[in-house]
Formats: sequence, C-alpha cells, structure tokens
Amino acid sequence: MATMNRRLAAFTVGIGLLAAAAGLAPSPASAQSCYSAAQTRAMVQSGQVQPLSAFLGQIRSQVDQVLGGGAQLCTVNGRLKYRVQVLIQGRATTLWVDAQTGAMSY
Repeated sequence: MATMNRRLAAFTVGIGLLAAAAGLAPSPASAQSCYSAAQTRAMVQSGQVQPLSAFLGQIRSQVDQVLGGGAQLCTVNGRLKYRVQVLIQGRATTLWVDAQTGAMSY
C-alpha cells in the first residue's frame, strides 16, 4: 500500500509539473473568488458594478466571438471583473472586463 501511495504521489506531482510547463496551471486571476448569478444581480442593482450588457458592444468589437457558458463576476486583484470566454483568431481564451470601467485584459 505504501508503494502505491508513493507512486500516486509521484504521478500527481508529475502531472502538475506537466500542466505548469504546458501553461495549463491556474493563473492568479482564475484563483480569485467569483460570485453567483444572484450576488452579481444584487451588485448590479446596488450600482456597485455595471451590467455586462453595458460592455457587450465593446467586447464584440474586439473578439471574433463571445462563447456560450455565461460570464461570471469575480474579484481579481481587488477589482470586480467579468470573466468572459471568447474566441480570438480561432483560439478560445478568457477575457477579463472591469465591471466598473469596461477596461479589458486577457
């Protein structure tokens, strides 16, 4: 049993290193806290953030396509940002949109 546990631990570490080398490890932004749809609605209604719809025109002018699955409001480095999955030059990526200013980053 101890040998199996050591092998499993080595395998897990190896997979983690491969993921990091391949760029699949979570970025600091993805490790931040995100809010439920109900919490997001409450923040929009209270005026803390703009609704994502206020920025959709700007987003669509910068990307090939907004992918389904819905955006999510998260706290990133102390700022409220929408996480939106988009397609740019045929590649799926995450677009971060500041929920107050509309500033975008990848």
